[in-house]
Amino acid sequence: MLPNGNLLVTCRYPNALLEMDGDGAIANKILLPKSVAVPWHAVRLRSGNFAVCHGSGLNKEHRVCIVDSSGCVTKTYGRKCGSQRDQLNIPCHLAVDEDDFILVADCLNTRVTLLSPTLTFMHHVIDNMDSRPQRLYLDRDTKRLFVGQRCGDILVMQL
Repeated sequence: MLPNGNLLVTCRYPNALLEMDGDGAIANKILLPKSVAVPWHAVRLRSGNFAVCHGSGLNKEHRVCIVDSSGCVTKTYGRKCGSQRDQLNIPCHLAVDEDDFILVADCLNTRVTLLSPTLTFMHHVIDNMDSRPQRLYLDRDTKRLFVGQRCGDILVMQL
C-alpha cells in the first residue's frame, strides 16, 4: 500500500509497476526497462522512487534497482546470479525502513540482506536460514522483521 491508500502492483506482463486506486482503476503506470527482467516485488521509497527486485534463471542478472517515476533505472545492486556477497539468487521480496534502508529476501541464498538507500551492501541480517525467505514485513514501530519462509514458518527478529 502506498501512503495515499493506493495499491502498488508489480507486473511481469507487461513489465510495469501499476498504482491502483480504491476502485481498482489504474491511477499510474510505470513501464520498466527490459533490463529489469522478471520483476518480483517493488516498494515506494520516501524519495518517490521505487526499489524493485528482479531476476530469474542461471547466468541472468539478479538485482535490486532504484527506478524513478518515469521508469528509468538510477542505481542497481547485484549482478549475475550467485552466492557471493554482492550477488543475489532470486531476490523475491523487499521491505523498507523509515530511512529507506532496504531489506531483501534473497530466496535461493536463504538469507536476508540489508542495503543502504544508495544500494550499498551493509550486511546479511540473516544468513543460512533453514528455509527460503519469500516474504518480508517490517513493523516500523516495534522494529521487528517478520520473514515468511517457504516451509510455512515465520521467523521474527528484532532489528
